[in-house]
Amino acid sequence: MLRRAARAFGLLALAGCAGTVEAIPAGNAWPPPTPEPSGTAVQPAPVSEPEPTPAFVARPRTEEDLVELTCADAPLAGGFGLVGAAAGTRVLRLNVRNCTDEPIDLTAPTLTGLDSSRHEVSLTTDAPAGGALKPHVTRALDLHWPTNGRCERGVQRLTVHLAGQVFVVEDCLQLGGHKAPERDVEVTGRWSS
Repeated sequence: MLRRAARAFGLLALAGCAGTVEAIPAGNAWPPPTPEPSGTAVQPAPVSEPEPTPAFVARPRTEEDLVELTCADAPLAGGFGLVGAAAGTRVLRLNVRNCTDEPIDLTAPTLTGLDSSRHEVSLTTDAPAGGALKPHVTRALDLHWPTNGRCERGVQRLTVHLAGQVFVVEDCLQLGGHKAPERDVEVTGRWSS
């Protein structure tokens, strides 16, 4: 009896739809194409949350910002290149020149970083000591790190402590500030030969 009721219901449903069924000519696709609306429809603008404005964001430096290494009162002159991008990483070169008449021992550098709110971001580096830098010779330290993808996130001011001197750069570094800003960020460092 249940089967008969189901069949009867099915037949009634089909009969009710019989007036709306169209035959599809052979070779035509289903569903039939929808006619294009006339006129141009206005698309609503996407809604986005406003980003909080940090207290400080370093602007990316340009070629005009680079200075020649000139010896002043310090034994080492230093200057940073532009931040470069390479396959999900960032690269920054620090050039150092020995301004004395004696060799200078290039110790292993240490790094500190400040974020846009001037809070310290913990950084570690595997950069080795650079050996003895001969008088009036320049060497380069290349620093590499994984990008965080956003200029306003992570380190905005990077300080490199090297051979008793301090070298500072403020730039769009995209360094640190990942999901856990308090964790260490590993920066790879290599001296040029």
